[in-house]
Amino acid sequence: MISYPLSVPSAHTRILEAGAGDRAVLLLHGVGARADRWRSTIPALAEAGFHVYAADFPGHGFAEKGPAPDYSVRGFADFAREVLDELRLDRVDVVGTSLGGHVAARMAVAEPRRLRSVVLVGPMGLAPAGGAARQQLARAVVETSREGIGRKLRALVHDPGLVTDSWIEEEWRINNSAGAAESLSRLAEYFADRIDEDVVGAELRRAAPEVRSLLVWGSHDVLVPTALAPAALAVLSPGTELVTVESTGHAPYLERPDVFNAAVIRFLTGE
Repeated sequence: MISYPLSVPSAHTRILEAGAGDRAVLLLHGVGARADRWRSTIPALAEAGFHVYAADFPGHGFAEKGPAPDYSVRGFADFAREVLDELRLDRVDVVGTSLGGHVAARMAVAEPRRLRSVVLVGPMGLAPAGGAARQQLARAVVETSREGIGRKLRALVHDPGLVTDSWIEEEWRINNSAGAAESLSRLAEYFADRIDEDVVGAELRRAAPEVRSLLVWGSHDVLVPTALAPAALAVLSPGTELVTVESTGHAPYLERPDVFNAAVIRFLTGE
């Protein structure tokens, strides 16, 4: 796996890349995370014959922070399209988790011929979150103390023993780097006020019926609760499969990567 900077019109970012297959897969992370959350997925997909890319969203990880980027689902979708353009990727599969799942769905609506399939992992944005949930999410986004980050990571996973002091420290340093506070503040404002304007579930079903989709949910997800999975499935195209990864929270790709990777590879290869 290699890592390198990439500049697109929306922002400067970082790309992780592995594999050399003809079929490209783009991985999109969630709120407050970054490309290397996919560290257990990237090599597995590359070994399965895919050419894999993961990008830091603007305001996240090692990407550009501060006031310039558009911190909205549509803005992130435009950014991802620019990344594909710069990498000269004409047709891709997109795997997105949480906010990244919302962005992947928006990309499929905007450019259905460019996306072969989407894998939506505990996705946001298939149905309205509602005012209370939006406010709670907005407050969580700007909580970047070590204690707050520790709480968020323990909510992310089903097994709190996975949350180490070094993980908390790394997250704290990245989410308190130059420009991060302004980026997260703008993202929180968007979540609080406007994210439900970008709900995409029914639109995805109407606009992109030819884009194959897979839903993946952790059995104990409390951030985008597992109980929402049947309703999310109902708004997608007929034939969409729901895979529930047992004994995991909002990050099944981290907690049980063997099960998660096998399900994704099976879907992508059609086996």
